[in-house]
Amino acid sequence: MEKIKLYLPPVEKCPNISFQMRLLSFLICLIIGFILTTFSIFQLTYPLPHYRTFSLWYSLSNIIWLISTFILIGPKENYTKLLSDELYVKSIILSGSIIFGFVFGIFTTSKTINLFFDFLQFVTLIVFCFTYIPSISKKKVNMEEELQNENDVNNNINNNYLMN
Repeated sequence: MEKIKLYLPPVEKCPNISFQMRLLSFLICLIIGFILTTFSIFQLTYPLPHYRTFSLWYSLSNIIWLISTFILIGPKENYTKLLSDELYVKSIILSGSIIFGFVFGIFTTSKTINLFFDFLQFVTLIVFCFTYIPSISKKKVNMEEELQNENDVNNNINNNYLMN
């Protein structure tokens, strides 16, 4: 549990909950997202595929997966990460494809449009995950450097005080 904490930034907790509760909530959201994704895939295996239902359930599962990151990292930290230079375009494309997939899943029966936005969600989510996860590791390295610099400053202050 402590090793997992090292990779996560310190969070100003919007809901003031413990780390174990945040981790449990994150895992519950991941499981619900996985179940909804599996259910959406079953919509394509019927003798007559239901593309609209697939699009709705798949978009909903991606929304829940994004909510899980907000729970784990915290809303403020996650917003700043999503609006950073490296994730800005990817987060706009991902959120746009989720919104369009959901809206077109409700209002259109076009198989092509629904599958296009679902495919766009899938590809963007994979690219987003491969970019998002290393950015958390970079944050850990930066935090360790800041702690080291802070310790160096404190040591210098203590040494100067002792010399006087």
